[in-house]
Amino acid sequence: MTGYTGTVKTAISVPDAKAERFERVAAKHSMNRSEFYVRAGDHFADSLEDNRRLTRLANAAIEASGQPSVDSADFRRAARTIIEGNEW
Repeated sequence: MTGYTGTVKTAISVPDAKAERFERVAAKHSMNRSEFYVRAGDHFADSLEDNRRLTRLANAAIEASGQPSVDSADFRRAARTIIEGNEW
């Protein structure tokens, strides 16, 4: 295709308050609007892909070692950590 630049133009609807915030943050970091949205989209997509990867790893570990018993000390410690809001 002649003149193809390898980019796609798209239109999205963003609430005014969020658009203003995104513009402000982008300008603060010397980004134009397109760069901000591309970086934000990449970050979000990476996050979702990482979550699926972690789920697959956890499922593989459970399959290999068996489902943990709710009576096990490890399970109780993990549950307590989640309830208390601490990071693992």
